[in-house]
Amino acid sequence: PLYPNNELRDYCAQEGIILQAYAALGGQDGTKKKWQELLDGKKLITCPVVQDIAKDIGVSSAQVLLRYALQRNCAITPKTVSVERMKENSNIFH
Repeated sequence: PLYPNNELRDYCAQEGIILQAYAALGGQDGTKKKWQELLDGKKLITCPVVQDIAKDIGVSSAQVLLRYALQRNCAITPKTVSVERMKENSNIFH
């Protein structure tokens, strides 16, 4: 949400290219200088705005971020080894 890259997204849509949301939950990008500046050293999933939205609608921060990416027509492949998180990540349309 903090780096939407609308120009690239629009180009991909125009050309029929499916855009992949790399690290949709913040992942390793949270340690890069650019993200540290945007997030004031925090991870995207712990960003207060994301957490407030999650709390308001009764879902997890991960569900907010994944749904956001899908609503922007981005493919997502969240990584987890937890069965519970897999179930949670797949339940973003309730």
